[in-house]
Amino acid sequence: GIPNYGSRFRPRLDTGEDVVSPYLWSRGITRLDLVAATHPHEDHTGGLPAILRNFRPRELWLGGAPADPGWSNLTQSAQLAGVPLIRPLEGDIRDFGDASVRLLSPPRDGSSVRANDASLVFLVTFGQTRFLLTGDIEQDAESRLLDSLGPVD
Repeated sequence: GIPNYGSRFRPRLDTGEDVVSPYLWSRGITRLDLVAATHPHEDHTGGLPAILRNFRPRELWLGGAPADPGWSNLTQSAQLAGVPLIRPLEGDIRDFGDASVRLLSPPRDGSSVRANDASLVFLVTFGQTRFLLTGDIEQDAESRLLDSLGPVD
């Protein structure tokens, strides 16, 4: 999506339809295993309804608070496309071929108050390479995450 920072004018560009979908099609990609929405802010979810329609992923992962009204449009789009909604939590692990995805947030105890701090946070491992994808977590969640990880080599 495109952040509009409270502007009453919405951009005409749909990043899912006009940018991401053509890029994936140009690479021969017609189906996705997984789409993840880290948290319910427009700059992270705005283009996803088109992705759900065009690629019918096997799962849509949602971070943030389940009752957040920001999920309304996206969850309706997922239902129309027949895409199951998954709410992964800290400690969940999924393997995708040679890659492993470990969820580091949101916490199982529901302790995140702000939507940003309830973002999906992934530790992706592929061979000897690891990626940390943090959504929009802020300082409180970063501190909790660092405390829970301990020393990282």
